[in-house]
Amino acid sequence: MIEEQGYAINSARTYTLGILQLFRFYEMTVTISVGSDVSKTVISTKDFVPNPQQLRKMYQVAPDLRSKLIMSLGKDLAWRIGDFLSITKDVLPDLEQ
Repeated sequence: MIEEQGYAINSARTYTLGILQLFRFYEMTVTISVGSDVSKTVISTKDFVPNPQQLRKMYQVAPDLRSKLIMSLGKDLAWRIGDFLSITKDVLPDLEQ
């Protein structure tokens, strides 16, 4: 049924989560059959490559110099959104210098 409407498994799960949470909030029992696509999560391999205009807008709204530096590095190194998400504080050099 999910494939008939053109939804991927993650999309179908996302669209049903709100309804499931509403039923749980009102303590109404919801039974989902074992092995249903709604209970599955597939790790997505898609990644979004921002265009230069989007990077400029992100740079303009960056609140401080540190954020602007990270955005500038991302633009110069052609980072994807997944690359930004994987940045942790211990990976960055000391930006207080």
